[in-house]
Amino acid sequence: FQSEFSLSFWTYLSGSQGLDTRLFSKSGGTGFGVIITSDKVKVRVASDTADFTSAGTLNTNSWNNIVINCEALQTSVSINNGTLRTISRLNTNLSTITSTNNVILGSLGGATNFLNGGIATVSMYQRILTSTEIEQNWNIFKDRFGL
Repeated sequence: FQSEFSLSFWTYLSGSQGLDTRLFSKSGGTGFGVIITSDKVKVRVASDTADFTSAGTLNTNSWNNIVINCEALQTSVSINNGTLRTISRLNTNLSTITSTNNVILGSLGGATNFLNGGIATVSMYQRILTSTEIEQNWNIFKDRFGL
């Protein structure tokens, strides 16, 4: 988490989700988090929170692919191989999310904001994925997840 990175994963949403359901969490409110609010994805990087409402909506009772590119000056999200939606970051210091706290999938700190569903095929890259690579990964896995 000290330099630019990409995170790609699949998530299954079983019905409605709670308020601020956590898909991915590291270091609490000042770290890195991927949050669902209704059918939208919200990403927190350090103290920045961006709501990617036009990156696409998440489908209920179906698998969804989420790809996040976290660069020093911007964060981009692709949902289900959609066009990357990019938002500029206010805090360009990625080193603020390098604590030794565990990475937690499907909840906030293992105690609240639980995911009603599943997570599969989590991949982290120490570089930014291109649109071509995002599409290639989508094509490799979409049949596996019934899409």
